[in-house]
Amino acid sequence: MHERFKRNTIATYESGRNEPIDAVISLICREFDVREEWLRTGKGEMFKSKPSDILDQLAYKYKLFNFDYVMIEKFLTMPPDLRRAIYDHFHDVDAALSEMDPYAPAYTGNEPPQSMNILESIEPQQNENIVPEISVEQAEAEYIKKISNAARKKRYTALSTIDEDIKKQNA
Repeated sequence: MHERFKRNTIATYESGRNEPIDAVISLICREFDVREEWLRTGKGEMFKSKPSDILDQLAYKYKLFNFDYVMIEKFLTMPPDLRRAIYDHFHDVDAALSEMDPYAPAYTGNEPPQSMNILESIEPQQNENIVPEISVEQAEAEYIKKISNAARKKRYTALSTIDEDIKKQNA
């Protein structure tokens, strides 16, 4: 028995003669890893589940979301040279941003940049892992094209309507 609890005090709680105050319940739960709901109502599991591995312990301790958990797990399972490449990339980004205002507009022209299909003008790369750089607008256009094609194949009315609107805008 824990030294903070006297036998006769606990006996009065167990027999129902006294109700422990909230602070005592919190202390019991913390000291013995008992779930508060079980202690108050007898429902559910008696003990809090223990994290099974280090990543579970981090998730428990820092209240990670699934997104956080998966990002950390995937990062840790990367080959060390790939993790190093990510570090180097962020170092380069930090160095570049240190020379400018990171919140200033990136494009300061009065007119929108002239549109061109950069994907057609790029020579194929020898290394297939290299992805050509494209603008956000071009990436969005490619994405819309893909979902429009999928909509036609699956005959989704809503997506087909979007496809027709896109064609009208591009005409």
